[in-house]
Amino acid sequence: MLYGLTQGFYWLCLGAWFGAILMLVVAAATTFRTVREYQPALALEPYNHPELSDRAAPILAGAIVGRTIKGLAVVQAIFAAALAACVLLQCTLFADRVHGGVTGWGNLARVALIALPAIILVIDTTVVGPRIWQHRDAMHDPSQPPTARQDAKEHFDRLHKLNERMVALAGLSIVAAVFVSAFVFHGDGSNKNAQSQQTAMPLP
Repeated sequence: MLYGLTQGFYWLCLGAWFGAILMLVVAAATTFRTVREYQPALALEPYNHPELSDRAAPILAGAIVGRTIKGLAVVQAIFAAALAACVLLQCTLFADRVHGGVTGWGNLARVALIALPAIILVIDTTVVGPRIWQHRDAMHDPSQPPTARQDAKEHFDRLHKLNERMVALAGLSIVAAVFVSAFVFHGDGSNKNAQSQQTAMPLP
């Protein structure tokens, strides 16, 4: 029963984690398209400055997507932690059901593919994300000189492209982990042990 629950949560966490990344991609594209269509006006300082009037739509869309990223990062962290617990159980209590053993190339590849998006999530949340917000605020600050705002925009664009590549890599890694996992696990270990005992029994 514990093995079945572990496997169920394992596949659920993999699917939900990928779903969170997919939701982020769809939400970002839909938000920017919708906000640009309605062309809002901002009343919040400093974004209501006349110099930023033509940037109201991307500013608002970026703020919405940024908050969405932060919320989905928490969701991803929860599923990543639950997935790590499942992998730990699979590699200890249920090691006999891992094809090729825990140290086999298939299982090592599976663990690496799961660890990669977790590492990406940590880097994105603690390093890349905060810097994006910092440069975003600087490039939309009318009190800053034009050269400083342009420099902040260039840094923002570079980090934003890096963030997009990191999200894409995380999603592909989870998809690859799903396919590899399908070949890593085999049937009930107790049945395997029973067959071994029957083979070892002396013939009458």
